[in-house]
Formats: sequence, structure tokens, C-alpha cells
Amino acid sequence: MAHYICEYNRVFPISIEKKQSFFLVMLIGLIASVPYLCGYNIWGADLGYHLQRIEGLKDGLLSGQFPVRLEPEWLCGHGYADAIFYCGTLLYFPALLRLLGFPVTTSYNIFCVALNLATAWISYFCFYHIFRNRRHGIICSALYTLSIFRIYKLVITSAVGEASAFTFIPLVIYGLYRIFTENPDKPGYKTSWVFVMLGFSGLLQTHVLTCEITAFVMLLFCIINFRKLLRRNTLLELLKGGIAALAVSLWFLVPFLDYYMTQPVHIKYVSARTIQDRGLYLAQLAFHFWGGGGETTPLADNGMWHSYPVGIGMMLIAGLVLFLILWFSGKLPGKKEETSFAKKTALIAMLLLLMSLKIFPWDRIQSMNSVFAALVSSLQFPNRFLGWGTGCLVFLFGYCLDYLKGRHEKGYLFLLVLAFIGITTSDMYLLDYTNAEQSSVTLYNEDGMGVSYISGAEYILEGTEQADIAFSGPEAGEGVEIETYDKEYLSIDLQCFNNGTDVGFIDTPILYYKGYEAVDTDSGNRLGVCAGKNNVVRVMIPPGFNGHLKIRFVPPVYWRISELVSGVSCIGLMVLWYRNRRRKYVKA
Repeated sequence: MAHYICEYNRVFPISIEKKQSFFLVMLIGLIASVPYLCGYNIWGADLGYHLQRIEGLKDGLLSGQFPVRLEPEWLCGHGYADAIFYCGTLLYFPALLRLLGFPVTTSYNIFCVALNLATAWISYFCFYHIFRNRRHGIICSALYTLSIFRIYKLVITSAVGEASAFTFIPLVIYGLYRIFTENPDKPGYKTSWVFVMLGFSGLLQTHVLTCEITAFVMLLFCIINFRKLLRRNTLLELLKGGIAALAVSLWFLVPFLDYYMTQPVHIKYVSARTIQDRGLYLAQLAFHFWGGGGETTPLADNGMWHSYPVGIGMMLIAGLVLFLILWFSGKLPGKKEETSFAKKTALIAMLLLLMSLKIFPWDRIQSMNSVFAALVSSLQFPNRFLGWGTGCLVFLFGYCLDYLKGRHEKGYLFLLVLAFIGITTSDMYLLDYTNAEQSSVTLYNEDGMGVSYISGAEYILEGTEQADIAFSGPEAGEGVEIETYDKEYLSIDLQCFNNGTDVGFIDTPILYYKGYEAVDTDSGNRLGVCAGKNNVVRVMIPPGFNGHLKIRFVPPVYWRISELVSGVSCIGLMVLWYRNRRRKYVKA
């Protein structure tokens, strides 16, 4: 491999600056990945849940599903609709590693290393193109990839879904930056929507709550840039980015909305949960060093004592303060589009920081009406706004670097040194905390994990008693007898008869969700299916019936159509990208 790289470099020389950038960005990703290079998993509150999501995708693929809709082994083989409500596109990678024979711990660690490298490269790409300076792109990549809040989510709490969403936030920032700062009449402006599409579709398919926050942030950007929004090309780019993201994600959105609108799942009945007491104290935003904390929820009772290092860190606070000093001292250029965008980003960033605090009136907003009650309750933690807060503040830090370069060299060098010291000291405490203080676990397969834990049980039908779900066989009602029975994943074959005069039933060890059907294989007739005892799949057996039944989950036709639309959209976007690349190559 080294020989081919050297030969390529001889034929197509690579500049020293590009080589240095490659090395440093890879180093950033690897430093963030140190906790995953130790042969075990750092234990976080959500680790077990996300490991089971990976196992669920693996088992779903083995059962013949693609894409996976119901995890067949969860809840003692009763199946669970996690994949419908919580998209796991990126988790197919570790699931495939499991299919290839890698242990659970190894598969998860490889995935997290890949996620860190992807975050480092994507953030570098976006900030490098925003500031047109490789050094600034590298610093912003380090500030973002090694940010306290991101590491807190990925390493300390193992919130893989939310941490995966952070990978795509810089793409949306870059897309919005281009849309609201570039000349809409320039030919290159018509590609701005691509980055909004990539970022928004990535968010949709990793973490719906972060996607909702992103929609809120984009709405703020549109409101604060209302005049520019009225320009035809600007509005068109935003619409293209949003519509393309929806088209690419339709394969997930249609089943998600279908179940959410038609099924009485538990998540629709948790609007009474309040979140204001889970907000942060102002001082927590400036956390820089990693203490030995271990709690987030008792803030209302215990204050900051023994709390996790959740915040955005001293470095990003310093960048925000510097930007505000430059702004209010009149140092920033008055009419430049980039400066205007930076000022508006600073306002939005400060609002997001405020919304993460316990002083923000979440309880009052929640009590306004049922819609606000459901939306606020679903957030769970106000600190979720710090993901986008971190992205905005990294942009502002990069803007300060860009402004000082060539104007105040001493200030520029001081900010560079400050960034380096801040990143390295915080990261040293990160390594010490995660490897010395956090507990660890090594898992080889799902036998060491169990199959019953489903976190808050958000996606089971309301009224289901989880404690009563156990490994079991079918239960026949009065007058019905089962002669043969075979269950493989979420498919059941059984021979039964009903000698009674009334309609009987069979309750199967599968949780009921819309889409299950029971077919008499002899006649091809479908039998009635509904929710039975404790919301399991109940098959209605007519009097006099004697035959063979096949019970299985069949996705609705419109689900398959949505998958086809997403597939065609992806192919169309790739063809469009290839044609644009080829056109540029021919012109060059």
C-alpha cells in the first residue's frame, strides 16, 4: 500500500499542506477514539440499549428483513418496533460486522472509531470551505470532534444516536452559510442545497430529536434572514435541500409516521414528563476539565454536586466572548455577508445555550397546550440544544481566527495557542476520566446482554405489561387445539382446529403491531388478527376450522413504495453528482 501511495504521489504530486492536513485530521479522529482502542467498552447509561439495537438489526437481517423493521429477538423473542421509530442507518455497519463474526465489543468499537473519523473529516471539510483556510479547518475540526458535549454524549453516556447526529450538523451549517452569504446569481450557488440535503437526511436517519432541533434552528435562520429568504434562488435552494432530504429518507419516514399516527404506542402518552429541573446551571456551560461526576438528573435536588461534565467548555465560551467584544467594539466589517451571518449565528447560539439552562421556562411552555406538552416532554433533557450550540460556537471561533489573521497577528497567534492548549488539556482529562474512572464491560454476543431491556419502553403498545413478557409458547382459547407449532424469529407455522361453535383464538408469543397477518396455507384465506392478552398477536379461529396457519409480518405496500422512492432518489442524486464532477473535469 505504501508503495502505491508513493507512486501516486510521484505521478500526481500532493502538496505538503494537503499531507499535513490529512495527518492532523486523522490524528484528531484517532485521539477521539482512544477509549475505543482498549479492547473493552466504556460503560455508559445507554450502552446496553444501543448494543441491543445493533444486535436487533443483525437478527432482523438474519430473519430475512431488509430494511429491518422489527427486531425479532427483543423482549424474549416477542419482537420490538425500535427500528421503525429510531432509524439506525449507520448501525447497519456494526450489524454487518456482527454477521461477519466480530464480537459485540469489537463491532461497537470499530463503529465508534469510524464515527469519530467521519466527524473529524466532515467538520474539517465544512469549516475549511467556509473559511478557505486549511489551518482554520483543522482547528475547527478539533474543537468540534473533541468538544466536551460530543464526547460526553458518545463516551460518557454512550448516546450513540445523538452522537451520530452531531456528525451531520456541520453539513447543515455549511449549507446555510452558502445559501445566506453567497451571491444567488453565481452558477455555483445552485449546489448549496446539496449540503442541506446531506446534513438533514443524515440527521433524520440517526436521531429524530436532533432533527427536530435542527428544523427549529433552520426556522430561526430563515426568520432572521427573512429578506434574503424572499429571493427566488435562495428559497429554491432551501426547498430543494429539504425536499431531497425527505425523498432520501422516505423509506424511514413513512413507516415512522404510519405507526406514530395509527398505533397507540407508549411514547404518545408521556407528555406529563417535565424537563426544566434537568436543565443546567450557567457555570456548567464552561466545564473544561473532566471531574468524577456521575449524575445528570438530580440537579434540582443536589445542584452541580457529582454531576457529569456536560457543557460546551471554556474554549468555546472564550470564542463567543471574543466575537462579542469585536462586534460591540465596532471592529467587525459592517456590510459583509459573512459578518452578518456570523452575528446572526451568535444570537442563535446564545438562545440555544439559554434553552439548555434550568432558568428557561420549559414548564410554562409545556403547560400552554397539548402540542407543546408532547414536544417538550419528548426532549427529555434541555442539554440536547448544546449539540447545535457547539456547532454554532465552533463556527464563531473559526470566524474570530479568520478575522484576526492578517489584522492582529499577535492576537491571532495567541488564539491559536489558546486553542491548542485548551484542546490538549481537556483531552488529557478526558482520557484520564474515561479510562480510570468509568466502568467497562466486554461482551462477545447477545447471551451476555439479555433480550429484555428496552430503555423507556417507548415503542410498545400502551397498556402492555413488560414484566409479564417472557419466553413462552402459544395459548389457545376455548374450543381451539394446537397440533403442531414452529416459530422462527417472528414467523410462526402451526396446525390447529376449532371444534367449537363460536369463534376461538390463539395468542402467540409475538407483540402486536400493525402488519401481522395469518394465512390459511391450504385455502389462501386470511384470518383475523388483533391485539390479544397483554397486546400479543391474537389470531381469530372460525368455528369448524382445521388447517395450517402461517403467521408473519408483511410490510404494507406503501412502505415498499417509499423504499423504492428513496432508492431511486439516491441513485438520481449519485448520477447528478457524477455528471457535475465529469463536467468540471472536462472543463479543467
